[in-house]
Amino acid sequence: MISSTDEIATAVECLVWGLSRCLKVYRIPLEDCESSALPNAASVRHKCQNIFKDIITDLGRVEQSLSNSEETMDDAPLIFDTFKTISGQRSFCDLSSESLKFLLFQAMMEILIRRTYTEDDIKHMWNLCYQDCKHDCKQAKKVRTFQAAYGPEKAINYYTQNSFLYRLINRAFRLEDTDRIFQFGCYLADLHEQLKNLANEQRNTGRQYSKTFYRGKRFSADVIQKFKDNEHHLITMNGLFSTTKDFNVSTAFAGIEGHHNGYHRVIFEINVNEAAANLIRPYANVRDVAAIQDENEVLFFMGSVWKIQSVTEYDNNVWYIVLDSCADYDAELITYIEETRRDCSYLILGNILRELGDYVNAKNSYMRMLEDVKDRKLPNEIRGLVHFEMGELADYQGIYMEALEHYGKALQFIGTMGRHCVSVPSSPRPLFAHRTGASELHILNNKGRAYLRDGKYELASEHFERALKTQGSDVELATVYNNYGLLEFQRGNLKKADEYFVKAVQFARNDACLSEFQRNLDTVRSHINEDQDVKDSKDKVQ
Repeated sequence: MISSTDEIATAVECLVWGLSRCLKVYRIPLEDCESSALPNAASVRHKCQNIFKDIITDLGRVEQSLSNSEETMDDAPLIFDTFKTISGQRSFCDLSSESLKFLLFQAMMEILIRRTYTEDDIKHMWNLCYQDCKHDCKQAKKVRTFQAAYGPEKAINYYTQNSFLYRLINRAFRLEDTDRIFQFGCYLADLHEQLKNLANEQRNTGRQYSKTFYRGKRFSADVIQKFKDNEHHLITMNGLFSTTKDFNVSTAFAGIEGHHNGYHRVIFEINVNEAAANLIRPYANVRDVAAIQDENEVLFFMGSVWKIQSVTEYDNNVWYIVLDSCADYDAELITYIEETRRDCSYLILGNILRELGDYVNAKNSYMRMLEDVKDRKLPNEIRGLVHFEMGELADYQGIYMEALEHYGKALQFIGTMGRHCVSVPSSPRPLFAHRTGASELHILNNKGRAYLRDGKYELASEHFERALKTQGSDVELATVYNNYGLLEFQRGNLKKADEYFVKAVQFARNDACLSEFQRNLDTVRSHINEDQDVKDSKDKVQ
């Protein structure tokens, strides 16, 4: 907190301390600067530097404390994303951030379990684990022991051991570290396959008879509030979900006291409906292969979709949360999730990451799309679409030369093959409609827009002219005319700009972009009228 008065700082500090996760409050007092209109910059900077040194030191202590607490395996937090019904959802752009993260996780899991891995991938994973444990000789040695004895049939056993692997995987999901999750992909694929085979075996022998499972856990009040806020909505657990068939075991994990250090007892009831089996990831009783065999554990692979049926508080601060497999949920949304899984690719993953603002990992996903298929024949249309998306990403970030390079490659691969007619926004905001393709007109428009933003007006004009001679939808043509109008407006050619904006409005008709194009037309006409008024005034003077 930065405050110029002690009274305000104290009042805010009291509010902040009321938050359940507040560990410490840092105050940067500026009282000594009140005599001047503005605080002395050097003084403020010195105070900030000292405060941040304290913060870094304290964070190191907290991290060490968390690392020590993770020695107890049940201390790993429960991480979930939500998916809510929003009227008229048709593209990634329409989804909330939480819903986008939900779909991101669904697509990511599909990619990880379908991908083909090499020995180098597995070796790289173990080396990263070794690097993470370098300050703990005991754990570092355990990494090499695990590596030497590892085989796909040991995936579940390794996960259920009290070791670095359990903690590092859960940390990656807790921090939503996309890059690190991918680095664990080879192991997660083995874990998925072993769970799936074990589940099939138990189902065929009739051992998977129970459809109701339980989980006990302690949660802070804000986590419980998140469950309450999302009651009757879909959630997915972004981590492996450990449950039991024994209700008494779940109560033991929830603890005896109803409230302890701000945490509450929570019992989950998980009901599996076979009608929604396509939304449930593999799950199985892992007692016979787990490192700890006395908990009758049933392990669900990450990414299963649940509906929060109810959140109820009983006596002594005990909460009971019912999760059901969502057979009766919104059919359109269920189909959307199923399609995201079925049609998943690094391209879709990159689009979601880009919309979430994670540009670095979005670009990495696009690069993986090209890299993973370098030994296979990727259709030119798809290869061109990847370059088109990379161009839009660079365009959005203002890296115009890189954007133009990718747009050029997109044109080479797609050429006149663009068979999709899509609505193109006039601003550089990315287009993320599901199964969207890039037409030649779309690419030419974006190249022209990039040249316009880079101040290369002749090249921009050339590409807009080419775009207008290319077959496309009315909305696409409207967008090109609007951008052409913006170009002429910047050049000061108001009448030419007016002509293009008129055509943009005519072609847009009732599309969502009509209001923007009409506003541009009104703006240029106000400038034309003002110029005319000035001219008329001069004529009268003369």
